[in-house]
Amino acid sequence: MLSHMLHRGRRQSGAQDLAPRAVVVGPCTYRRAELVLHGRFEVFNIHFQASGFHGLFRVPMADLPDRAYDVQSVIGPIMSEVEQKLADTSNFQERVCVATAFLLLT
Repeated sequence: MLSHMLHRGRRQSGAQDLAPRAVVVGPCTYRRAELVLHGRFEVFNIHFQASGFHGLFRVPMADLPDRAYDVQSVIGPIMSEVEQKLADTSNFQERVCVATAFLLLT
């Protein structure tokens, strides 16, 4: 899943981390984190079929379960431009257009 948002997560120690604006989240086999959200958020997710992400981006499936990565470290620096385009949108339909244009070029 690709997820675009800004949020804070709290570690078991109670410390907080500022999460990347866009992340790749693999399939989860257990609950490993709790997100604490404050304020107003607009979240845009793209969910892929089981091997769809690998088919598009050639990321080994074994690297994804129970993990979350900054999208730029997985897909590359092109995602900086996509993140900014998503941030510049004002509604869901515009986000769909940005994501569709990117995925069709991949």
